[in-house]
Amino acid sequence: MVEFITPTKPNSVNNLNYNSPSECILGAIDIGTNSIHMVVVKIDTSLPSFFIIAKEKDTVRLGDRDPKTGNLTQEAMARSLAALSRCKDLAASLNVDKLIAVATSATRESPNGEAFLAEIAAKLGIKVDLISGQEEARRIYLGVLSGMEFKNEPHVIIDIGGGSTELILGDGKEARYLSSTKVGAVRLAKKFITSDPISEKEYIAISAYVRGMLERAVDGIWQNLEIHETPRLVGTSGTIETLAIVHALTTQGSEPNPLSGYQVSRTDLERVVKRLVKLTYKERADFPGISDKRAEIIVPGAIILLEAMKMLKLDSITICERALREGVIVDWMLSQGYIENRLRYQGEVRKRNIYKIARKYSVDLEYAERVAKFALDIFAQTKGILHDWGDSERELLEAAAILHNCGLYINHSAHHKHSYYL
Repeated sequence: MVEFITPTKPNSVNNLNYNSPSECILGAIDIGTNSIHMVVVKIDTSLPSFFIIAKEKDTVRLGDRDPKTGNLTQEAMARSLAALSRCKDLAASLNVDKLIAVATSATRESPNGEAFLAEIAAKLGIKVDLISGQEEARRIYLGVLSGMEFKNEPHVIIDIGGGSTELILGDGKEARYLSSTKVGAVRLAKKFITSDPISEKEYIAISAYVRGMLERAVDGIWQNLEIHETPRLVGTSGTIETLAIVHALTTQGSEPNPLSGYQVSRTDLERVVKRLVKLTYKERADFPGISDKRAEIIVPGAIILLEAMKMLKLDSITICERALREGVIVDWMLSQGYIENRLRYQGEVRKRNIYKIARKYSVDLEYAERVAKFALDIFAQTKGILHDWGDSERELLEAAAILHNCGLYINHSAHHKHSYYL
């Protein structure tokens, strides 16, 4: 049976950890302006970490609000209720222990947003937490940190949604700056675009509007950077992921797998956008890597990204597939005491991933850790004599030592070869 809850406030770590189960299946739903997303994860409390076991997405266009009243329309709410019902059924089929739901831009800005959340609770039994733009940005930061190592270096995170764009500055510790601006792909499409393909006049108008809207957030980023610092740009959300996929398909002929870590230069992005703006909606929908629904809003979303990169004076972007949903999960793990030290958790992404792989392939961890200790001791004792390697090479050696026998999961015969490709 699924228990539907909203995130709770942090409680005593000691009280919660004493009898905690070793595993918990958790679902997180993000009710956005453009889409409703759900991710289902298995939390291994002993690491602590989580494994994604299922994803669900429905494009509901909740941001298609009544132009006169600003209310969510009956049609958009009906689409959203149907999507949430499917999420609930999937959660039940996967034996989810807890389901957390959050709503963002479209719902918080609509006069009937809270009434809609009450309807969700009454009809589906799902309690939804209506979060502010700042809180949305904070959880996006947590989500990205759960999948990327920042190594104490400054990173700017940009998340382009249907109704808002979040810009975040952080270095793996506390976020230095969080912002949420009311400029999103769906919002811009409705406000500016009337021709197909987009006209030059509309393109110029959107670009100018985006620059004006993002000015305060970009200033906040600059004010929180040291003079000598040049941040790395990380992008999340469907718009940015789609642009990266289009770039990969047109330059390499295949979609990156995984998409996280894929990089696109601003010059290449400009080429992609220049091509897309010349296409009609139908031509964009037929373009490899772009879905029918994404084709409607990809151009205004791309303009937001380009203008942000220009204003931030950053020449490339790295993709991260983790964002708000994963941040909701990390935030819940913190509130339940599964993560005792958030800064330490954020700094050990690579180590947790190594142990996740080891668990997946039933590695004898006691033996593997003993081998790793011996290998690292030899590394330290021979440094300056046989090698001059640093921390990066040390980390690779530790990972190799822990995972060197994972091929036994496939077969004892030639297990070292199985370990190599695993």
